[in-house]
Amino acid sequence: MLFFNLLVSVCFASTARIESKYVNIGESSKIYLRPGLITVLELPHPILEVRIGNPNDLKVVISGVSPRELTLYFKNSHANITNLIVKSDRKNYVFDVIPSSRTHQDYIKISGGIGSLNSSTPLIREDSRSISPEKVTNEKDYLIKEQLMRIEL
Repeated sequence: MLFFNLLVSVCFASTARIESKYVNIGESSKIYLRPGLITVLELPHPILEVRIGNPNDLKVVISGVSPRELTLYFKNSHANITNLIVKSDRKNYVFDVIPSSRTHQDYIKISGGIGSLNSSTPLIREDSRSISPEKVTNEKDYLIKEQLMRIEL
């Protein structure tokens, strides 16, 4: 009986219309949006840039009141699934925006992100070199040292 109740609750579980959550930075999060309605997406940090997979279907507007909020809506009732990449001053967030006639999320507050981006390429190139400010060997290194010193001031 317990298994049956668990199965029924999983099968009929619904997405909360108002939600606050942490997201995994290494994976895309789902946003369910009903055509004709809006969703407000709030991030923990100010938004610098937004990129939309299909701008013909999805409209995204940064709030004029809060630089941490986005308003999302579909431009037409026959929209297709698309992705949304939001760059804040500290993290990048990736979402799949899914049109749905049954499920809708009105307000989503991202309280923070856990994890990190999965990367198969090294972040530091093999042919790159680093210098220490004390060890100046040529004019290029001297210019770099001078810039480092200016930054530290």
